[in-house]
Amino acid sequence: MHMRNSMGSSFVKGTLVMLFSGLVMAGFSDDASAVTRKLTLKKANQGEQKRVALVIGNSNYASKDVPRLPNPVNDALAMSGALHNLGFEVIEVSDATQKEMNRAISNFGESLEPDTVALFYFAGHGLQVNGKNYLVPVDAEISGVSSIVAETVDMDAVLTQLDSSKVSIVILDACRNNPFKKARSIGSGGLAQLQAPKGSYIAYATAPGRTAADGDGKNGIYTQELLKNIVTPGLSLEEVFKRVRANVAKATSDEQIPWDSSSLTGNFYFNGAPSDNNELALWEKIKNSSSIADFKTYLSQYPNGSFVKEAEAAKARLEREAQIAQERRAEEARSREEEARKLAEDRQRLEEDRIRMEREGRPRKAAPPPFVPPAF
Repeated sequence: MHMRNSMGSSFVKGTLVMLFSGLVMAGFSDDASAVTRKLTLKKANQGEQKRVALVIGNSNYASKDVPRLPNPVNDALAMSGALHNLGFEVIEVSDATQKEMNRAISNFGESLEPDTVALFYFAGHGLQVNGKNYLVPVDAEISGVSSIVAETVDMDAVLTQLDSSKVSIVILDACRNNPFKKARSIGSGGLAQLQAPKGSYIAYATAPGRTAADGDGKNGIYTQELLKNIVTPGLSLEEVFKRVRANVAKATSDEQIPWDSSSLTGNFYFNGAPSDNNELALWEKIKNSSSIADFKTYLSQYPNGSFVKEAEAAKARLEREAQIAQERRAEEARSREEEARKLAEDRQRLEEDRIRMEREGRPRKAAPPPFVPPAF
């Protein structure tokens, strides 16, 4: 995939943590076996920062007390594709048990380096207990608060795995209330607000402690809007979530207001920083040009620019057209040469006939007498 501005990002030091909530409940089969998929990239160019993502979607919960969710696997699949197109190497796990989640998170953490951009995404049930957030695997059997630690994945453990990366993004699209009907002591509020370190960005699908609305489509409302905006070129992290917040609030008639808190000290772009004004002005000037030299000039000045693909395509098209025109001119020149050769041969043949007739003594046909107009 082509990334603008060398992977299209300015990276900030610290951890970016995004917590999303709100999923649709529905029935699924009882098969809880995890499916793992890896989306890899070609080797990054020198100077490009590596991006790695772990995406987990849990839909098929085994416990009869836990509602099945249709959206998480769909959301995880969609996020995997979007992130892969944005330059992330993606590990995608669907319907994971606690052991499979812990193993995937551990392996993910071990693969990270200081210069790696790390992204963790989870869609499924989530719980808040005493101000802490827990992710629920598909094999969880929870009867009360005392069994949560043994049956779930502590969100703090995930953040610990991401400490090695200067830039980490955690996206938690977790259920908005307690899914364990028998365990009333757990409570039914939304997720708790996380304490993230300096240089972090925390975004929730709704205000901390509040619940989020379900969506009617293939994806949850919040993730649906996120998918639309992270692929938009030139949007900063703050601008992405500002647009998401406005669209979610509108879609839910202000029943759900996405929330965020930030301690960022720099800019982060999912899909490239804004285009240079001079570059944009040059592109607007030449984009409809019929001169190969114009596009060569652009590519020379902006080898990693926002319109490199378009410029290369236009240059290639004009070069093909120039080659076709050159071949046509060469063919026309050959045709003219052939006609001239044939005409010369005809003249030579006539001259040879004249000379032969003179030698054979044949009288040449007398020229007709000049025309004399009659006298009146």
